[in-house]
Amino acid sequence: MAAPAEERRFAYLDLDVGGHLEKLSRAAAFVDATDTRYGWSSKDILRLGGSEIPRVADMKGSDHDWAGRGEIAVHPPPPGQRVVVELFPSASPQACENFLRLCRGREAGVGQCGKPLRYHGSRVHRVQRGFVIQGGDFVKGNGTGGESVWGKKFKDDKGGLQLQHAGPGVLSMGNSGKNSNTSQFFFTLAAAPQLDGKHVVFGRVVSGLDVLKYIEETVGTTDGSPTAEVLVTDCGDWVPGETPGQGYWLNVPDADAFAGHVPRFFARPRLGIVVPSPQVGARFEQAIRAAAAEQTRSGPGRGPCLRVAVLETGQEEDRDAAEETARQWLNDAGVDVLVLAPAAHAALEKKRANAPSAAGGENQAAKELVPDGRQIVVCKPTPVELGDLLRNGWWQEPGGPWLVSGSAGAAGMLD
Repeated sequence: MAAPAEERRFAYLDLDVGGHLEKLSRAAAFVDATDTRYGWSSKDILRLGGSEIPRVADMKGSDHDWAGRGEIAVHPPPPGQRVVVELFPSASPQACENFLRLCRGREAGVGQCGKPLRYHGSRVHRVQRGFVIQGGDFVKGNGTGGESVWGKKFKDDKGGLQLQHAGPGVLSMGNSGKNSNTSQFFFTLAAAPQLDGKHVVFGRVVSGLDVLKYIEETVGTTDGSPTAEVLVTDCGDWVPGETPGQGYWLNVPDADAFAGHVPRFFARPRLGIVVPSPQVGARFEQAIRAAAAEQTRSGPGRGPCLRVAVLETGQEEDRDAAEETARQWLNDAGVDVLVLAPAAHAALEKKRANAPSAAGGENQAAKELVPDGRQIVVCKPTPVELGDLLRNGWWQEPGGPWLVSGSAGAAGMLD
């Protein structure tokens, strides 16, 4: 399901599960305060070596000053915290305007409920396995409240009622009946045709389905009552190429700050890899994780977010499907870096060369995949070469898009 042809609008929600932000921030504060006492290699918890990470919890638990200060987490959340959605304003103009203004918060003011009209800080009150993740009730926090930016309930967008809840990641309005929309919304976790025509669909997830899956598996229940608190820690407009697509929040210790810390978002690159077989995909994944472990120290949640498409080079329909997947990733700004394994790159080049009126040029198929020049395309690297590129951190430099030729061992601007 794609949005109608128009200026595309995106928004993001950062979801904290089980107080992970507070626990990780507490661990960061502990390491910062006790680096001399315990001989940490750094005051920054994210720079500790792999052998030091397990010691943090042990030392904190036996420390006289810190033992009673609550639980800690020593790794960032594995999938990250950010969910990016594309909105459908032509089909559901009211629902989209309401959602965006509540995400921004600053322009909505205070509601009739006496609380700020914003999603920031609100609870996700329903996580029902195989069905939905629902939030947006910033009034009562339990699914019985909510308020629109107009104060009153607003009518169903007719176009949105015609869209289907066809699979996971559909963004739709929660309601208590016809024309009763306020601020509540939900994400589907699977196809839910029973909701079609009853709830206004106004968007879809383009990045962060793994975050929703993590929430479902971690705190979801059959009756929908989450086993731990899920909070919206940040939200707002998402701009492709400018706003990070994935990452996590951490309150970084800062003695000069009023609160003793400064909130900071740590971005994680989203890598999409097109490979000729699952076996090759496994080798690339192993190389990427090894490089990430060296660059950011070991542990879950500290390396790139991976998406893999398998392009069976011998089957035309499989080549078409993999190419369409890669194109969709780029078109939706769902990845920051697209990697084409040598055999996959060759298959796409061969297919393009056989197409009518195909223009020549090296890596032309890869260039044509990039819709607007925001993403990075890596052509023909071996797993080892890609690992080396990640170690060098070349993708963190501004000024892309980049075309990296593994066989030539050089990087240059895509033109």
